[in-house]
Formats: sequence, structure tokens, C-alpha cells
Amino acid sequence: MSSAPQAPHQRWSSIVTRLRQLNVEAFISTLLDDGPSTAAELARAANVSVVTANRILQQLTADEVIVEVEARIGGPGPRARVFALRREALAVAAVVHQPGTLTAVRAGAHANEAPVTLAQDGPPTPEHLAEALSEVGARPGELAYLVAGTVRDGDRTAAARAACLQTELSSRLGCPVAVRSSVDLAAVAEARLGLARGVEDFLLVADDGMALVVGGEPRPGAHGAAGSLLTHGERVLGGTHAQEAVSAIVAACLVTDPELVVLSAHRPPAGKLRAALADAVPTPPRVVKSRWGRVAAALGAVEVARELALTALLESASRARD
Repeated sequence: MSSAPQAPHQRWSSIVTRLRQLNVEAFISTLLDDGPSTAAELARAANVSVVTANRILQQLTADEVIVEVEARIGGPGPRARVFALRREALAVAAVVHQPGTLTAVRAGAHANEAPVTLAQDGPPTPEHLAEALSEVGARPGELAYLVAGTVRDGDRTAAARAACLQTELSSRLGCPVAVRSSVDLAAVAEARLGLARGVEDFLLVADDGMALVVGGEPRPGAHGAAGSLLTHGERVLGGTHAQEAVSAIVAACLVTDPELVVLSAHRPPAGKLRAALADAVPTPPRVVKSRWGRVAAALGAVEVARELALTALLESASRARD
């Protein structure tokens, strides 16, 4: 059943609201890409008048999205006011649990700080994750978004634990939190920063499982457990289970037909996997060793956190005022 048509004044209101959103998005994108800018520069980027630009800047300043940072001398007359995104607006952090370790990293809009890796035996508690974040200076009230990566072990209670972790960390840090599989986050890093860049369909094999990437994005499955190579904490990719891991990877390639397999795990050896794929798969994928290794999950978590923070910022700044 189709919805009732909008009245003319409703349509006009919707158009004005959308134009305002587009202008705000153009301002934020310009400040993100070009850095501090004057009202005139932002007006040109958004193709609006300086009067409209000043009105938008006034709103964004009042909402603490941007700040006035300096005055620029450009010739005779008054100095041009310069605006920049508030530093905290896109400040993000990531904390990732992988078998035996916790890795935390803090990042800004463009650059990552040095990650810190701590030993971690067993599933981490929110206190463990908060402690790792404190090691990189991620303090409450200073982050726009946090992404936490957890080991995907096939446990039916994993979703409930992730939801609890998300709530607890958000309460502690005062920011939105997203919880993802660490292997899916590693796949994001490989797709955007690693040897799989530009490859639409590939398989990532990490110490805690596999991630299937289709169209450049991980496919976690109906319950978030696709590719799990852990069974209630027991690693399939280590020790006596190495051959089972090869069989699992071969089976995944037969079903999904990836272009590439990226090995981030210590096992199985790349040569052994290539031979098994050549024997079993009609068109075997290339097999490469990851350049990032275990740090890939933290890098991918930062990439996701930046995206989520920017989306939240645009939605908040673009919201029409009453």
C-alpha cells in the first residue's frame, strides 16, 4: 500500500532539510580533507553564499562540532576567521582480543598512534579492555567512537557477551561502542590497507578463524559466526588440528571461489595450503602471507571506528533544528 502524497509545504520542508544536510556534509568533508578553512573557502566548496556559510558555521560552532582556531591575514581589511573540526569530534580508539593478547590503539581523523599489546589469558573482562585502553591514553569523555574486537569461538552465548561488553564499555568511556569479530576486523584492514586491496572476493585466515570478504566487505553470517575455527576456545589452527584447518580452508574455497587467500595465521604453512588447493579446487586462489599479521585486527578496528564516528557526526550535525 503506497503512502499518502505529501502536501506542497511538506515537500518544500523536506527539500530544505535535505539541502541543509548536504551543505553541512560538504562543510565537514571539506574540513576533514583540507583542514582548517575560512567561511569563504567553505562556501565555495559547498557552492553556497558566504551568508549561508556563516549561518551553518554558527550552528556547527554552537553544537561544538567545529571550533574557531585562528585568524588568517590575507590582505587589507579584517582578518579572515578560520574554522576546524573539534579534535575530539573524530577521536576514536580500538581494543582487540585475539588468542593470548589484547591490542589497543588510539587514533585521530587521519593518523594512528602506536598500538600497545598486552598478554591476556582467557576471555577478557570489560576491566581488562578498559585497562588496555588506558595504556594508550583513551580516557572517558574524549572519544567519539570505540570499536572492540572479540574472538569468535562458536559459543551460543557470544552475542549476549558482546552486547554486555558493548553496554559496559560505553558506560565506562561515555561514547558509542561497536563490538565486532576480531577476524572480520582483520579482514577490513587487509581489504583496505593490505595485499587484498582492490580484491573484491577473498578469504582471510587468522589465528582465531576465517573471514569471507565479498564485494570488499566481510560476511559474518546469520549469527556472526561464519568462518569460526574455534570450538569453545579450542584452536583448530594449532597443534594437532593443522590438517583439519587445511581441509576447512579448502572446503571454504570450493564453496565461495575466492580470488585470494590471505594467511595471517602461523598455520597452516602457505606451501602446504597451496598444494592442497591445487589438488582440490578447479581454479585455486592465490595464497599470500599478510604483511600486517596480528596487528591487522586493530588496524581494521580503527578503520571501522572512523567510519562510524564520521557517520554519527554527519547525522548529528545535519539534523534539522526546530
